[in-house]
Amino acid sequence: MAEAILSALASKILQGLGSLLIQEIGAATGVKKELRKLEESLSTVDAVLLDAEMKVAMNHEVKDWLRKLKDVAYDIEDVLDEFATEALRQKVELPNNMIVKQVRRCFSRSNPLVFRLQMANRIKDIIERLDRIQKDDVRAKSQFTTQSVDMEINNDFRRHTNSVVIGSEVLGREKDKENLVELLTSGGNQENVMVIPIVGIGGLGKTTLAQYVYNDERVKTHFDLQMWVCVSFNFNVANIAKKILENQSESELKEKLSKKRYLLVLDDVWNEHPGKWEDLRKLLIGEASGSMILVTTRSQEVASIMRPIKSFYPLEGLNETDCESLFNERAFGKGKETNYPELVEIGKAIVKKCGGVPLAAKALGSLLCLKRYKKDWLDVLHTEIWNLGEQEREILPALRISYNHLPSHLKQCFAYCSLFPQDHEIDVGDLIHQWMAQGFIQPPLRGSHVTLEDIGNRYFRELLWRSFFQEVREDRFGNIKECKMHDLVHSLARWVAGIEWSEVDSGNRPISIPEGVRHMVVRGKEGDVLNHQTLITFDRAQKLRTLYLQGDEFNELGISSGFVSSLRGLRVLKLRDLGMRHVPSSIGYLEQLRYLDLSGNDFEALPNSICRLYNLQTLRLEYCTSFDEWPRDMTKLVCLRHLELKSKFAMKYMPCGLGQLASLQTLGYFIVGDSNDRRKRSLKKVMGGLGELHGLNQLQGFLCIDGLGNVRDARDAEEAKLKDKSELQSLKLCWLTECSRLPLEDEQVFENLQPHPNLKELKICNYEGIKMPRWMTLSSSLLPNIVELQIFDCSNLKCLPLIGEFPCLRHLSLFSLNSLESICNRLVVRGNKGAVEGGNH
Repeated sequence: MAEAILSALASKILQGLGSLLIQEIGAATGVKKELRKLEESLSTVDAVLLDAEMKVAMNHEVKDWLRKLKDVAYDIEDVLDEFATEALRQKVELPNNMIVKQVRRCFSRSNPLVFRLQMANRIKDIIERLDRIQKDDVRAKSQFTTQSVDMEINNDFRRHTNSVVIGSEVLGREKDKENLVELLTSGGNQENVMVIPIVGIGGLGKTTLAQYVYNDERVKTHFDLQMWVCVSFNFNVANIAKKILENQSESELKEKLSKKRYLLVLDDVWNEHPGKWEDLRKLLIGEASGSMILVTTRSQEVASIMRPIKSFYPLEGLNETDCESLFNERAFGKGKETNYPELVEIGKAIVKKCGGVPLAAKALGSLLCLKRYKKDWLDVLHTEIWNLGEQEREILPALRISYNHLPSHLKQCFAYCSLFPQDHEIDVGDLIHQWMAQGFIQPPLRGSHVTLEDIGNRYFRELLWRSFFQEVREDRFGNIKECKMHDLVHSLARWVAGIEWSEVDSGNRPISIPEGVRHMVVRGKEGDVLNHQTLITFDRAQKLRTLYLQGDEFNELGISSGFVSSLRGLRVLKLRDLGMRHVPSSIGYLEQLRYLDLSGNDFEALPNSICRLYNLQTLRLEYCTSFDEWPRDMTKLVCLRHLELKSKFAMKYMPCGLGQLASLQTLGYFIVGDSNDRRKRSLKKVMGGLGELHGLNQLQGFLCIDGLGNVRDARDAEEAKLKDKSELQSLKLCWLTECSRLPLEDEQVFENLQPHPNLKELKICNYEGIKMPRWMTLSSSLLPNIVELQIFDCSNLKCLPLIGEFPCLRHLSLFSLNSLESICNRLVVRGNKGAVEGGNH
């Protein structure tokens, strides 16, 4: 499916070639003619891609043609990004000059002839490659067919599930549910433990049915104990036992189950080895009769080796009526299908092809929900994808059709998800940040208030609606935080990504990067070393756009400068939880890097070279417990939008100049340093005060301001301008400090920290003042949206605001308040429907 992703890439490049910035740079560097010819050559090929995107190429000659074209397109993008990066560097280094003058001065002061020849030769080489591709154009187009390509499905990972289900979303399974409830609650006493396997093809709803049964009140009443384990591909007895007991030992399992009637769900079982099942079964035999094991699996052989009572429970597809209801609800909206009688008839024919599979009906219903022309529906009905051979049935034809009908920009976003294993809960915000780093998100119109993150969130919701994501989890404010992918959908993602992604084990040996790979996951084990000899194909290493290092723990000295500097084309680099004690200074060579995750490592400082990453948008430093020294040139990270910090870490101050990063949206933690601490006087020039928050009005989500006891002048708190930060949802204010202070000083600081009325959650910790600020006591209109209020470890506090004046308040938590009695006298609740929690100590 390279042609789909390639079409989006080509459109993006053509837009870049036509931009004013690139034209000016071309003129300044003397390669304007070459850039214009490059644009013309790519435009010719782009017309073919529009046709190729709607078809699936089977001919090997065509696939090779597309691969070569995609490879040259990536090289063009690299050239354009190098131009743009150099212009950005000049803007940072010489901020007082016009950007075009900066570029001209840069290239005139350096050796203009050498630069011009270098760039002209690169562009000339690309044009020649495009010319050769164009010669194969006619021959390639004649080979386009509507047949499907062979699929290569990687089943190394299966999905992770839990017992939660929304009953209102289950349709057409009442009879199956009643049958299974009857089997579970009235089973005979022939054996201590009896097994009921639910068997059916992928996407049929086996897990959903098991969840539905598991949560039935009759089942909950019948069993003393209920347990849910997602087994997936790796049937490891010890791991299953630990999951059942939440990481306790095997020996404790028999003790826990002794004399108890239990229900255990083993979801998504693939093991066909009888011996492994016997080992687990021995652990599960208890002394109480009537215990049950409910299994979901696609394999009848798996079901048979588990020795079920009588036989397994075969799950059939939904009947046509239920399947049509599911399809119509997605396609038209509940009860609105009567407005489109002609489309309803075509829909019935489409539903018949779904074979009663709920996932297929939902996917196609979502696909057609915005299409109201008869032709669009007939195209889906008559596509030849329905005629797949048996070897290709692993990925449902309905999912393939849904993918084919995605816009190009959504196709590349979806394919990128192949990097995640199937037992992974996807952090939605983090996924969007990686899409941004890869350039997948179309930039908003100039002057628009819409952000890249807003557009990325819209992309995600479109894919969610089309059933490419599921099992979303929201935070208490209704924001989607995490999601999962069905195993069939994940297999589709890996198939459409094709040769662009690769997953390998390090094993202390050289890693060969296959040709065409742009996104790579390297798994390591303890003691593995990554150095400049690890990647033996340096030319291909430079073509990588994404690198994840995963595993237990690479050698702390193994992330060498040579290894890093060989990866100059990276846009995304994850070095998470590797036990790194230092970050190599060569990281500054990764000029195209947009996303860097160093979370969970043991380094104390970041090298100043990291500030040469002018394109960096996301820097993750979560749980870096030893980190205590910022690089001195943080102000040069002008594109930084997300600085992810989470406690706990050793940092005692924030860098001076942080407030100049006007694009910053995520910060998480801000630490007010102690400027009077003699031990840190050497840091006084690099330590930023509370006023650094002044211009950061795009901050979103959660912000904790710690060390407020170090604020020496209440005017600094006012300078932070918290009331201008309309996108903040949660604010935590902490005063903990080693210095002794007067309560009045804290009260003055608190008074000047008034947040924006949009704030939904406020937490107050270690406040030494006696009273609350006026903006909390005089009028509820200043905080009309507060949902949760927490006040703890405030030993001097003697009064609270009238809680009943907060119309949206649902949760009030009070802990460790020495003057609680006087506070309770002021606690007036007027019609709030929430919980008041807490107490003294």
